[in-house]
This record gives sequence, C-alpha cells and structure tokens, in this order.
Amino acid sequence: MDGEELTAEEAASLETFILDGTGAVLPCLPPHVTTPIGRSVARLARAGVAVLDNLMYLFGLILVFLAITLIGAIVYCYYKILMPYLYATSSNEAFVCHFLFAHWLLINIAFNYGMVVMTDPGKFKPTRVSDAEHEAYTRIYRPDYCFKCRSLRPARAHHCSICKRCVLNMDHHCPWINNCVGHFNHRYFFLFMAFLWVGCIYIMCVAGNLYLKRARARVLLVSDPSHPLVNEVRELHHLGYLGKGVTFATILTFAVAFALGILLFSHVLFVSRAETTIEFQQNFRQCWRDRSFRHPYSKGIWTNWKNFLGLSGRRTLLSVLFPSTHPPIGDGIRWTHLLPPQTPGRVV
Repeated sequence: MDGEELTAEEAASLETFILDGTGAVLPCLPPHVTTPIGRSVARLARAGVAVLDNLMYLFGLILVFLAITLIGAIVYCYYKILMPYLYATSSNEAFVCHFLFAHWLLINIAFNYGMVVMTDPGKFKPTRVSDAEHEAYTRIYRPDYCFKCRSLRPARAHHCSICKRCVLNMDHHCPWINNCVGHFNHRYFFLFMAFLWVGCIYIMCVAGNLYLKRARARVLLVSDPSHPLVNEVRELHHLGYLGKGVTFATILTFAVAFALGILLFSHVLFVSRAETTIEFQQNFRQCWRDRSFRHPYSKGIWTNWKNFLGLSGRRTLLSVLFPSTHPPIGDGIRWTHLLPPQTPGRVV
C-alpha cells in the first residue's frame, strides 16, 4: 500500500502492533493472533527467530575463518607446487607474466575481502519520531518506516535482523563476510567476487592441466606404457608436482568458480539495473507482469556502473583494477526517483 488509507480494523491492528513493539510479526494481524494463545505463540516465534539470528552471527564468524583458511590453502598450493612447476616449464617472460598476474589477483582479493568485512555497510541511526508522526504512521502503513527500530528510515534502507539495525541501500546479509552488504561496502563485495572468480579460473587452468595430464597418463599406462606423456608424468610426480595438492586445488577452484560465477553474474545484472538483491526480489513479480518495467533508480547501464564503482571526477578504472578506498557516489540516504509517483514501477 503506497499512501492508501487503511480500514478501521487494519488501523487498529497496526496501532496495536506498533505499541506492542512486536517487530517480528507482520502488521494487520489475523484475529487468532490477537488472542492470549496467539500472542504466546508469537512471542515464542520471535524468541526462536532471535536465537537463530544470534546463531547465524556466530556461524558467520566460523565461515569467515573458513573462507580465509580455504583461500590460504590455495595460495599455499600455488607457492608450493604451481609456481615451481611454472618456473621449471615456462620461459622467463611467461613466468614473469604468471608471477605478476597471480600476485595482482592475490592483492586485490585480500584487500577487497578485508575491506568488505571491516567496512560499515551504512549504519543508519534511527531517531525517535514525534507523537504526531508516530500517530500518522500507525494509521498509514508506509515502506519508509521501520517497525523494529520504530523510526523513519531512508528509501532503499532495510532492517537486518542479524545485525539488528537498518542498513543503507542494503543488498543482503552475507554470512561469508559476517556483515551486511550495503551502500559503503557493496563495491568491495562485488570486486572481491570478481577477482576471486578470475583467480579460481586461473588456478583451475594451471592445476587442471597437471590433473588432466595425470589422468590421461593413467589410461595410457595400460594401453601404451612407452608413450612420452607417461614418462613426462613420471618425471613430474618425481619432482613433487602431482601430489594431492593438485587434486585439492583443481576440485576446490572448480566448485567455487561454478557457484561463485552464478552469484557474480546475477550481481552484474543487478548493478546494470541499479538494483539490490532485495529490490530484485521485490520487483521480480512486477517485471514478470510488465516487460517494460524499469527500476526507478536506474539511470542507464553506463551511468549505473559509474555510480556503483564510484568513478566520479578524474577517477578512472585504475581505482577499480587496483586497491582503492574511495567512497561510493552519494550518501546512501538521498535518492532521486526517475519515474513519476504514480508510475507502477515506482518503489518507495
């Protein structure tokens, strides 16, 4: 409902909802929830949700440690196995290219992951509204009111039940970084995924080449033991280039590249439309009904990407290809609608 008057029954239910502070229950509660038994069940449900949210926060700490461990394991395999292999089998020029490319990826991955974990996504500090505003918002349900913070909030901000606060331009809560992805760290999150995906493809190609050589040599060992590839694989195994580390690196990078690639390219679509993941879910039904639907904050693909990457003034793509702490464009509070208020595609 966008500015529509509620019925007397809905307004009374919403007023009860606000005054009771039952933030985990939707407004306009059905009659059976307003009974004593219904209220008890609702309180138990809220308690259960609170416990799950706290467990998710602890689980996020474990996943951050796991992510750092897995990335560190791949880096160890690269220095222990793949780099000596490239040094022994490549020309000096090719090895230098491999060395520079791998360390460029590693620096960007480490930098963007550290920044997305440590950067505040955009904490919005709610302020208590006046009695008149409070009374108005208990009668008229508007999306820019947070029922859990009991305060007005900017457009595109959403409440995170795990972080227990409203986040500016919130995309989602990611347990792998134990943080929300919002206005001030969304670029770091995207670049971390992009560099990590490229890094997985790179390691998968180098380690996968060794892995496939070993697999093919095992087949030839039965049919043609004197094949040159068999002797080459024996030599590589003797030098320590075909151990379990190659199998581990190949399988892990393949799995991560596949899963991460789906997430990465979905975010490419979202950024191109100036949407967040939450807004995509909200707009999906409208997009399905109206193929001409356009997100009200979209300014065109090129401008959307420039705004997202913070490429303002003299800032160039070098600030994206190399570590940079430049802030995003805008403050995450003021947003300009590009569609008239009555347009069906308008999201408030």
